[in-house]
Amino acid sequence: MNFQRMTNIMIAVLMITLPATLTAGESSLLLGTWSFIGDPVDHSPGTYGVLGLTNGVSDRLEVSTFMLLQMTPELLSGVHLGSGLGFSLLSPRSAAAPDTTSYVSAYVDTGVLIDLQEASRAGFSMDERWVSLYVRLTPLALGTMDYGGREKLGSFGLLYTPGEKSFGFFWNPILYDYYL
Repeated sequence: MNFQRMTNIMIAVLMITLPATLTAGESSLLLGTWSFIGDPVDHSPGTYGVLGLTNGVSDRLEVSTFMLLQMTPELLSGVHLGSGLGFSLLSPRSAAAPDTTSYVSAYVDTGVLIDLQEASRAGFSMDERWVSLYVRLTPLALGTMDYGGREKLGSFGLLYTPGEKSFGFFWNPILYDYYL
């Protein structure tokens, strides 16, 4: 495994979200679960734990940087890095918004997911087999910064891997933002 290249990739993903992190009016610790469903690409099946940071960019936009760590069936056998941009569909997500925030909302997110095992196997060459793009819908989100936390329930999404020209699905039973 080429750790220098893996480090460079991690830094690049973090640099994408750094401007939002530095100007964020609020930040939260992101915790949750992630599972790939019928994914024809080489994503390891099982349940992954999600650990990351979510930062507010505006009253409806947020940026997330996260890591997926495989929990089952084999602990830490799969690791992914991700970054995404989310949009609140039903109401402003921030107390800084001119309108009062609602306790209930829905979100749509889009972003990139990097499979570190596949990247290592490919020698970190830019052949796009280890980079996936995703779109996720969260039909129910409860809470905001005003309430100290937010639960996103029943999220599901579509994953596209350009190098394999294939689609897969994933779901997040629960994602929790604990506001810092």
